[in-house]
Amino acid sequence: MLAFLLLLQQSLNGGVMHRTFEPWVGQAVVVQLAVGQVKLSVRGTLRKDRGETLLITPEVGCDVEIPKTRLLAIEEARRANWAPAFLYS
Repeated sequence: MLAFLLLLQQSLNGGVMHRTFEPWVGQAVVVQLAVGQVKLSVRGTLRKDRGETLLITPEVGCDVEIPKTRLLAIEEARRANWAPAFLYS
């Protein structure tokens, strides 16, 4: 994981947005984003690496296209023992 994050950091700092995330396509992931002063985690399936953006299908909601410049981290999601809070209401 650390090596992947370092590779991501080098890609983003270098200004060249390669398709670094191709091996993750189809996998359940948790993506951590920086949106202004807010840090946000999105859990879902990585659908496509489009060069400068990622297409993700969240577990709840519609597809989201995320600019790679907003990424802080990406990791494999553990699906066991997780469900949206509204299912328990």
